[in-house]
Amino acid sequence: MKQHLGSSNLHLRHKLRTLWELSRFHTRESWFAWYPAIWGLCFATFCNPDLLSAKQIMWLILSNWLCMTMIHGCFCTWKNFTYSDILDAHIDSFAVRTSKRPLPSGSCSPHFALLWFLIQIFQCGFLTKKLLGTSTLVAVIPSCILAFVYPWAKRIVGWPQFVLAASLSGGVIAGWVSLSSIAPHSAFVTVDWRVCTPVAAAYAAWTLYFDTAYGLQDISGDRISGTGSLAQMLGTRWYNPFMIALNLITVIILQIAATRADAGMLVSVGLAAWGASTALQVQMLKPEEPESGGLIFRWNICIGLLWVSVLIIEAIRRTEEWRLRLSV
Repeated sequence: MKQHLGSSNLHLRHKLRTLWELSRFHTRESWFAWYPAIWGLCFATFCNPDLLSAKQIMWLILSNWLCMTMIHGCFCTWKNFTYSDILDAHIDSFAVRTSKRPLPSGSCSPHFALLWFLIQIFQCGFLTKKLLGTSTLVAVIPSCILAFVYPWAKRIVGWPQFVLAASLSGGVIAGWVSLSSIAPHSAFVTVDWRVCTPVAAAYAAWTLYFDTAYGLQDISGDRISGTGSLAQMLGTRWYNPFMIALNLITVIILQIAATRADAGMLVSVGLAAWGASTALQVQMLKPEEPESGGLIFRWNICIGLLWVSVLIIEAIRRTEEWRLRLSV
């Protein structure tokens, strides 16, 4: 009896681990899905000062984090399913980095992955509507549509990173709109496109940067499988100049948005530090060494976390209650 229970528990843990890995919850990749929502939310608070309290801002930050993480996990499952059952049953097996994932390794079936995807779709819709409101749910739909077609983009075009950039940057709009879910009924929150557009454009440029670095790890497998990528298209000659330009464009556009939103000095200092990191990143990034792409990707997860922290601190500092505390 004990042996049977032990075997059942082991089987259950294996299934739960498989679900966890299908959604990529065991990695920090999902951070790039909730970063843009926090960007949008914080810039929205800059443009609508004194609308929310510090507690309300923190509630929206946590709600955006949860919803965007779940949405990312949902479409990671979809991407894995399409590769393993629709597009190419062996596409992930060409890359050493992805060959041990649940579907390529055979630890779960495509039908199991599809069922998990459908369950997550309903979970995401319910959570987003419940926590962030109907307007945010509607705002995130375009990003979800692009995430849905992204696996095909990797097979049709040579630069699928542009599709991913458009999908992720849409989170900026969703984060901005989420402000209205908790704002007083007397307040009318609108999207200031003079600020929101450059913030979304900056996130798109940054996505091209970190995803092109990420894709460098798989360049040999992509060539064998016929999957397109910017890393292949650029080659060793143009790779680093392109990456330098992307990083600097990201910082410059964000500074434009910060100026228009009348963000504080802390935001400008954070952007200056981000821009200064470009030189160090380029030194570490070597097109002829694919593993350097993974290092840059991990670096940018940390850079993104620091930048989000700066935005959150500034958003809370600008609330009326904290201005009064700091003035005492």
